[in-house]
Order: sequence, then C-alpha cells, then structure tokens
Amino acid sequence: MNEDKINSVLIPTINNILKKMCILLKLLDPVVEKIRLLKNLQLNDEDGIFEKISTIFGDIAVESST
Repeated sequence: MNEDKINSVLIPTINNILKKMCILLKLLDPVVEKIRLLKNLQLNDEDGIFEKISTIFGDIAVESST
C-alpha cells in the first residue's frame, strides 16, 4: 500500500473507528457502574432478595421469549 493511500484512506478510517469506540465507552460507563453496584448488592445480600429479584426477571425473560 502506498503512502498516499495510507494517508488518505487508512488513517482517517482508523481515526473514525477510534472516535466511535470512545463514544461507545462513554455510553457504557453508566452501565458498568450499575453492574458494579448490583454485584456489590449481591455480595452484601443476606436475605436472598437479590436472588429473588433475579429469579423474577429471569421468569419474565423466559415468558417473553416464548
């Protein structure tokens, strides 16, 4: 691949992909934070409430997929 093609096609394409990845990471940050919070709740769940909620949502997901 010659240098002109690298400068005109490849570098802008890579730059565009990196920008989109940064946007995606910014969008995923709140989701990751919520997952961390849920995992922390699950670790501190002495009454089994988190497991009950997970079971309810699991049942809803199964019903909606059928």
